[in-house]
Amino acid sequence: DILPRILYDEVRFALQCRGKLKHNEELTKMQMVELLHADIELEKKVLGERAHKAIKEIESQIMALLKRRKVKLAEKFQRRIDELWAPLREVQAEEQAAKLSRDLAHSNELHKNDTTSYSEWRKRVVAKREEAIPEDADGFTPRQQGVKIPLIGATPRGPEVVTPRGYQSALQISAGSAHACLIHKSGQLYTWGVGGAGRLGMDLTRGADPEKDVDKPTLVQALMQRPVVRVACGYSHTGCIVAGGELYMWGSTSNGKCGLGPIVNREECFASVPTRVMVGAEDRRIKKLSCGAMHSAIITEAGQLYLFGCGDGGRLGLGEGRYDTLFTPTPVSSIPGLNGEKIATVSCGNSTTILATEIIREVGASEEDVQKQRHLAGGRVFVAGSRNVLGKQCDSFTQLTEFRSGSNGSESIAAVPIKQVSAGYMHSVLVSAEGELFCFGHNKGGCCGLPTPQLFVEHPTSVRFLYSSPTNIGLGRKAYQSTTFNQRNASFAVNGRIEGNGVNKSSCTQQESQPWLEVDLGRTAVIESVIVWNRTDIPQDKNLPRDHYTSRLFPFWVMIGKDPFQQIANAVSLKENLRSAVCKARFADDKRASTWRCPAQSQGRYVRIQLEGYNSLSIAEIEIYGYWGLTKGVGRVSYATAGRDVTVAVVRPNNDPKDLESFYKRATYSDAMNADILRQLESFTAEYDKFGRGEVLQEAARKKACCICGRGNLQDLCEACILYNSYSQPIAAMPPAVGGRRRRLRSISDFLLLSNKPDLDPIVVPQVKRPSKWEVRKKNFLEMLKVTNLFRVKRTGYVSPKEALSADPAAIMETLKYVDHIDEKKMETLMNDRTGGGSVAGSSLGLGDASLAGVLNSTSGPAAVTERKGKNMKMAEETDDGQSVIPESIGDSVVPLERQQKRHGYGPNEPLKEGDLLPTGHVVKPAFPKSIVQQIEV
Repeated sequence: DILPRILYDEVRFALQCRGKLKHNEELTKMQMVELLHADIELEKKVLGERAHKAIKEIESQIMALLKRRKVKLAEKFQRRIDELWAPLREVQAEEQAAKLSRDLAHSNELHKNDTTSYSEWRKRVVAKREEAIPEDADGFTPRQQGVKIPLIGATPRGPEVVTPRGYQSALQISAGSAHACLIHKSGQLYTWGVGGAGRLGMDLTRGADPEKDVDKPTLVQALMQRPVVRVACGYSHTGCIVAGGELYMWGSTSNGKCGLGPIVNREECFASVPTRVMVGAEDRRIKKLSCGAMHSAIITEAGQLYLFGCGDGGRLGLGEGRYDTLFTPTPVSSIPGLNGEKIATVSCGNSTTILATEIIREVGASEEDVQKQRHLAGGRVFVAGSRNVLGKQCDSFTQLTEFRSGSNGSESIAAVPIKQVSAGYMHSVLVSAEGELFCFGHNKGGCCGLPTPQLFVEHPTSVRFLYSSPTNIGLGRKAYQSTTFNQRNASFAVNGRIEGNGVNKSSCTQQESQPWLEVDLGRTAVIESVIVWNRTDIPQDKNLPRDHYTSRLFPFWVMIGKDPFQQIANAVSLKENLRSAVCKARFADDKRASTWRCPAQSQGRYVRIQLEGYNSLSIAEIEIYGYWGLTKGVGRVSYATAGRDVTVAVVRPNNDPKDLESFYKRATYSDAMNADILRQLESFTAEYDKFGRGEVLQEAARKKACCICGRGNLQDLCEACILYNSYSQPIAAMPPAVGGRRRRLRSISDFLLLSNKPDLDPIVVPQVKRPSKWEVRKKNFLEMLKVTNLFRVKRTGYVSPKEALSADPAAIMETLKYVDHIDEKKMETLMNDRTGGGSVAGSSLGLGDASLAGVLNSTSGPAAVTERKGKNMKMAEETDDGQSVIPESIGDSVVPLERQQKRHGYGPNEPLKEGDLLPTGHVVKPAFPKSIVQQIEV
């Protein structure tokens, strides 16, 4: 409230009197108020209150003197303030030095404590994760048989995050509608949540109440001696598989979903104790288990599917019109299109069942197929259930053959092998072997990963922002090469055919120095891998080695660039291309297929293959796998589950040391603060020990080896390189941070903003004097006179500009020149003829203004002719006989007949217009006239 009432000029003047501000130094009002407050406190503390009041009085006197322009006297008073402030400046300098020393010591102490705490934290984490037993007895259950497993919150309302202990590691976790289960690494099962219908399996040990709720993970004592390997939670029942493949079920038994037999159909009951369930007459071993809302499914080790529970909506896939309830595990006799494949996984939803067959890795029969890749077979998906979830009624298991891609599912793609399925409440998710996530069903709240306006997704559609399988984006693109041999141009290398058996099936150049082949993708893409296929033919001449043709390709370079590479083929261009490339790789071993896995997030448009020596370049095919755009997604999905209008996906961690090192180097070079954040993750502890806070990376960047942009073209420099290049000298002059560490980006920006700037050339702006009231009134009065023409005497015979403009704003008079003297008698005779023997009157001439008639009389009568004696003017054109002929009217004979103008009568209803001929001998032309009289002066 007080700051706005403080005048800026007064605060600045007070600081200038104390020698704190230069005339060209600019500070905000708040900064100046803080400085002035510190000075006033120092004055009162050292000099006393009386001295402070004296300085304040001298300030007011100096200000008054400067207003009266008493500069010398003001300087005299200023010297008195300087004398009083001389000891204060020394005291203030000592205090500032002491404060800087304390701040530096405090920063060093913080840095030391930070380093020490980080080292201790790393040791403590390693030790705690290696612990096999808890530290205190409180971690055990009352019977000393279970461990305390704390829950870590994933939301703001959840429990705080704690360091996980080694003895607390879990193998699997499953959640139902209101309860959850966890399998400890020791094989013990823990449950917690709502205990209704005995779904937690606590039997009678929980205060004689098997339906009591549990708020923390609690050991299921009935399964203590049986290690649990898999668990599944349904709406109100739970099932697990123990070591040996035995099946146990407990919880609500309605509709036979626990598989305990027809007895549960006679009366309502539940099982509070895990109960053994027999599967088939042979008591088959179980491999997979899934529990839905009202039914359950299991898969035996032989790959056979068993179902039991409610069959409403066709969720059991028993066949058309069969919605029976199965009270015991019943095998599914036949699935159309299964063709003897084993079932690998199954998931039960609210009203659907989804299963996927086993994925088999097949090896190609030919040598080319072996070197290309191992084919994945199987992984087909079958669904059964109601129309409102699947989009169509499936009373029996039906295979999903149509998959979609794109932002709205508009692109149809081939079916991909699926490794994991999950059926939710009203939608389902699939995870492919490559890590792609597919969703279909109701898209309420965007639970299918698609835009919310799309309410229902009929076919499995890829969620592209997570991960999308790379495709051959170089197929059919424009390709160029340095030269062409036998019409085998570069298009043969991007046609999708990898045979390469002979020169006719490959691209080929002439033998030259460093030949090249370049593919233009058309737009920027993220390139994940590049595969270069070599030709496979063998020379027919047995005297030549078998690798005579195949060895020509090696050694060669593969380069990715954002701009076109140089078109010249020589060693110099190869070096320049390598320097400007975003990333590059060299291949020297003779192989059928040379595969390059590009660095993470390699972006570019042009891919070039260039030999290192002198030879011909022959390539069977170039495959460029990547994604369009600037990013390739978050990462591959390893596991996903569908709930009620929600989908949870687990992204597979990137364990490639090269990618982790690249990520760390990019983040740390951009800002040293990122190193302090990443070092808290165990994945980057090795990189932190190797690169620290980026001091080594900054030295490498100075040598044109930036880990972000590579210091290629100057237009493609990253933001960090632009900063260090633009302000190299100020940054080099910066003192290092505490402990000699590299400064953070925020510290660098603050230093550059607060550093002294070079003085700018002052621009003198002339001061505009404010006019007085009298001057304003005078100016307005003169403007009014110009508009209204008041007090302006109109001379007789003059035509005003306003009258001339009323005819034509662009009119002007053209003066005719007369080259001979007019005799007085001839002039008098002429005028008498024109007026009928009388004087020139306004009525005879048709003038409506008497004043104009007077002008014509004064300028056309004998008196006027007498006054013009001696002037060299001619009124007539000489004839061949030498006699002068008086024209009929003034000016008529001067202008040729074809240029004769219309005569103007000067009547009141005849306004001037362009082309009129005035009686004075003037013609109206387009321009702005001052006045007619000024134009007709002779």
